[in-house]
Amino acid sequence: MPVMLAHACLDVRNLEKSIAFYGKIGLKVAYKFKDREGKVFGVYVKAGKGTFLEMFRLDKKLLSKFRPAAYFHLCFQVNNLDTTAKLMRKNRIKIVKRIEWGSNGRLFFINDPDGNKLEFLQYLPKNPLLKFMK
Repeated sequence: MPVMLAHACLDVRNLEKSIAFYGKIGLKVAYKFKDREGKVFGVYVKAGKGTFLEMFRLDKKLLSKFRPAAYFHLCFQVNNLDTTAKLMRKNRIKIVKRIEWGSNGRLFFINDPDGNKLEFLQYLPKNPLLKFMK
């Protein structure tokens, strides 16, 4: 039985650009994958308590062994959506859509350098999912 989601993995076009972008939204490098020559080809960035976002700059040989995954977006839970939105504005990251989810929460979306949709969600006290997070 799984105890939590450990990580999600993204194939990125430019690893350095992605590391810089995710650093701007508060995700810092926790681990670097290096080849035999010491060149970094992937990273884990910390995305919360015990959760990571893994990013690789996949080479064509390795990429041929995988079918691209399909997903809609990645979601990061935040404590204060307004503070997070200020961070986006400070770093000139465009918020592409805002949603008020009734008494359940508030959220917005941005896009990363590769066009991946990222959601930032603040659960409100009446959200029924909160009872599962203890």
